[in-house]
Amino acid sequence: MQQIRGVSPASACQPRLESVAVRHTWPSGARRQWRIQSSDLDEIDPMTGEVIEGTARARTASNTVSTGRFTHAYRGSADSNASLPVVCAHGLGSSSYSFRKTVNLLEKDGVQAMAFDFLGHGASDHPSSSEFPYTQNAYISELQNLMETLYGDTPVVLITHGYILGQYAMLYAARNPDRIAKLVTLNVPLGLKSKLRPELAQYKSPIPFLKPKENSPFDGRFYNAAGGPYALSATDADAYNAPYEQSPNNASAAIWHTMENCDWEALKKQVDEEFVSFQKPTLLIHGNSDSFLDVKGTLDWLEEKRTNMKMCYGIEAKLGHMPQEDYPEAIHPVILEYITST
Repeated sequence: MQQIRGVSPASACQPRLESVAVRHTWPSGARRQWRIQSSDLDEIDPMTGEVIEGTARARTASNTVSTGRFTHAYRGSADSNASLPVVCAHGLGSSSYSFRKTVNLLEKDGVQAMAFDFLGHGASDHPSSSEFPYTQNAYISELQNLMETLYGDTPVVLITHGYILGQYAMLYAARNPDRIAKLVTLNVPLGLKSKLRPELAQYKSPIPFLKPKENSPFDGRFYNAAGGPYALSATDADAYNAPYEQSPNNASAAIWHTMENCDWEALKKQVDEEFVSFQKPTLLIHGNSDSFLDVKGTLDWLEEKRTNMKMCYGIEAKLGHMPQEDYPEAIHPVILEYITST
């Protein structure tokens, strides 16, 4: 049985993608499209029609590693002996599930790749704020612990996406350049005029009754479905929302504490300033149909950076805020060529 996902036909920067099975469009006036992908049959149990648990595309990241105090979940494989391991870092309110196909595609092409869940997200530990403060420094320090535990001194290709945690991952890269071989960003808020997406902006509301409470439930379904022109299947939406149903208090509180501790304007300035001198090869991919972030902000940010940072042009796919969810096959050839080129 084929799975249905909300994506559209596309082509990547280099080769035009030809493999589109069936195309479906919503009724007249609707914004979103559906597509049935033949590649979705990969890692599917032929007897049950379900994704096989433990694979890169499973609903829950099943591999775990302890950094001492906390246990992190990840999908894919991690080996410090790999020549050029790839690590994928999701944004706030998302999970490694967003990179399930990116990891799968890279590994099919012989590249060792993994995507991990930040603390408070996905299948990783959801510690209380007394155990883990959910501050910028705490996230970056724990990311450093995770990278050292899994890879030691081996440099990795870091692919990072989205709001807050995507920016924290960039700051980790800027502060640990010896641990980074290459960097790829997917719709990370870079422009100094970038605004918080509405769901996160409410946590900074000066009007008390508009600001969510610490125990207010976070809706992972609509949060991860928003930001682009494509529909998200109910199965995928449920996978994103699973942590907020299975650990409703701690998972939702993690979002609240992260936003409570985040100085949005200061964070944007930090990323801007710390990357002025960043010298590692960096590729910026920006979905041009992102409802939250204008590509102009990314281009403006890039103007004052070194020539080792490049913008990817020519992806004809209509990609939204999560390119790796909208159409991973469109960005895969670009990422693969970039990380494997010398």
